[in-house]
Amino acid sequence: MKYAASIIDACVDQTTYALRCTSGPSYIRTDVCGANAGVVTLTAGPSTYRISSTTAVRTNGQDVSATLQESCQLRGTTQAVCTAMIGGSVDKTTTSASLSTTISGADYYRFDVAITGGAEKTASPSAQCNAPPASGPSGSGASTKAVAIWGLIGVVGVASLFGL
Repeated sequence: MKYAASIIDACVDQTTYALRCTSGPSYIRTDVCGANAGVVTLTAGPSTYRISSTTAVRTNGQDVSATLQESCQLRGTTQAVCTAMIGGSVDKTTTSASLSTTISGADYYRFDVAITGGAEKTASPSAQCNAPPASGPSGSGASTKAVAIWGLIGVVGVASLFGL
């Protein structure tokens, strides 16, 4: 899978990105990874990684929404302690689940992400970043299934956006 990101905000201690999956295996739908994929906000620092996204759609006469929140404390380049929460609702009936895990060894990997815009913001980072929206971008076009897949991607691997 390939990703691209634009830098939204660059600060001394963290950088906020708009991240999109640009291409992947043929079995992954284009609204998850490809030209129609949603954008997810990711904030990363030397020892932290946070992602949050919310999407809402109306399907089969039902209002459906899904939220993903994930945060990881990075322990060097070989381990991360992560907590993820995914929640959803269908016409005001809600459910959520959370998971905490330590990722290391073969389960921990980092990958390069092309920076396609905003790199000039790293030349003069701000002293303090503006806080990204708590729920991430709304109505980004990502389906409920896409949000769940982003959650899986986040829990399994941590992007090596740090230091770019």
